[in-house]
Amino acid sequence: MPSRKDTRAEIIGARIKQARHVRKMSQRDLADRVGVSAQAISFYERGVHKPGPEVMSTLVAALDIRLDRLLRPIRVASIEPKFRKHRSLTVKALNAIQAGAIDWLERYLTIERILFDEPKTTQWPDWRPYEVSQISDAEDAAYALRGAWGMGAHAIGNLTHILEDRFIKVGALPADPEFDACTFEVDIDGTMPVIVMGLHEQNMLKGSRQRFSLAHELGHLVTVCVSPLGPEDAEKVANRFAAALLAPRDVAVRELGERRDHIEWRELHALKHKYGLNMAAWLHRAWDLGIITQALHRRMVGQYSNHLLPDKSEPWEQYERETPERFERLVYQAYAEEIIGDGRASELLGMSRVAFRRSMGRGEYRECGSAGSGRADYAVRHGGPIPRVSSGGHVRSSPRGHGGVYAGEEAGLYATHRRQSASTDR
Repeated sequence: MPSRKDTRAEIIGARIKQARHVRKMSQRDLADRVGVSAQAISFYERGVHKPGPEVMSTLVAALDIRLDRLLRPIRVASIEPKFRKHRSLTVKALNAIQAGAIDWLERYLTIERILFDEPKTTQWPDWRPYEVSQISDAEDAAYALRGAWGMGAHAIGNLTHILEDRFIKVGALPADPEFDACTFEVDIDGTMPVIVMGLHEQNMLKGSRQRFSLAHELGHLVTVCVSPLGPEDAEKVANRFAAALLAPRDVAVRELGERRDHIEWRELHALKHKYGLNMAAWLHRAWDLGIITQALHRRMVGQYSNHLLPDKSEPWEQYERETPERFERLVYQAYAEEIIGDGRASELLGMSRVAFRRSMGRGEYRECGSAGSGRADYAVRHGGPIPRVSSGGHVRSSPRGHGGVYAGEEAGLYATHRRQSASTDR
């Protein structure tokens, strides 16, 4: 949370930097688009200078965002995510993911603040975090969580919905294909767990990989490595936790048998669709549990790449990808109850007002902009700018309309921007 000494210039500067990172722009890139020097952009971002109305209008156009985003107070200053990613993910891509995650989370917190008097907190088991001193302890942690959350030993249905029902915030943001997911916790009205998944055209259909990533990130939230294990073992622990959560030991033995000399790929494909755990993970699971030998595991891993499709997907039918829904559902709830109007709802969802009205009328899948964007770059539900909620207004009692309060210079900036962009919103 920013301190009270933060000036309006510092807030606007932080928002410019955040939006620039989402767009993967350097200061020079943004300066060229705005028509100012890179030093001027640096001054703006550090709060040394505040851009005037004309520069502000050019900035929001260059960053493809609404003015509201640059003016709103900062609720989440920074995050320290743990990434499930490939080594080739660049620093610029990491900055974009973090900036997009912060933007999405702030919008999520805004709609919760509008609807609820008290924040919704995750009810963790009393034993959390589960101390893991050897990798196999992650099995026990997974079983303990299944018991605490009443999941039994059967196949887990929609894991995303299970997490959202327990008020773990789950989001999906456009990202490079090297990024799978990350998790972090923020301290706002209590500790809040967050999981963010990456969306890219290369992984849009890989639902079983997505579920493993979700379970993996949940493992980071549930377990902690203790001696002789260290932080460097956390990824292995999270992997073992994920496999045990999706396919408990008793289930795996019942499905595969206690010992196998060979496993057919079609058999693994059927198990993938029954339990939402991909074929490669099932193969590794069988080795972890001693169902197959290390030699058989190595031989089948060597064959695995020969079965992959050109896009590196596993063969045959793909497991359906899960979609986070709670954030969007809360926005539509607030709209239905006339707590917010279509302007505020469209801003929260990253749509133009026209697109929002059309989606309501036709009931089609709703296009939302990428994180921090006002443009529909991806057909996902968790992108776009967030409206400014003024401390001087009480949104809950606002009639349908903007739902926010602007005064003085901000009102002038907002009015100027709306006049310039009105033709594109019709």
